[in-house]
Amino acid sequence: MNYQIRQATAEDIRSALDLALRVFMEYDSLDYGPEHTERMRLSIEERIANPDIYLSGNRLMFVALDDKKVIGIIETYGNN
Repeated sequence: MNYQIRQATAEDIRSALDLALRVFMEYDSLDYGPEHTERMRLSIEERIANPDIYLSGNRLMFVALDDKKVIGIIETYGNN
């Protein structure tokens, strides 16, 4: 295994956000109502379609990789 943690590149963003959506749907969505779950899905799909928010530096995303596969993600919102 070859683990690495680094800032996401353009090539990482789609797979990282796909992972985030899968994890949310499997583990968190049951704790929220259908409206919140749909808003989350739409928000992630919007970020997949428009990755410039990460590429411009407005948001930071870091990924954990096993070789080249994204296995973890963390991102900033605002000043957090």
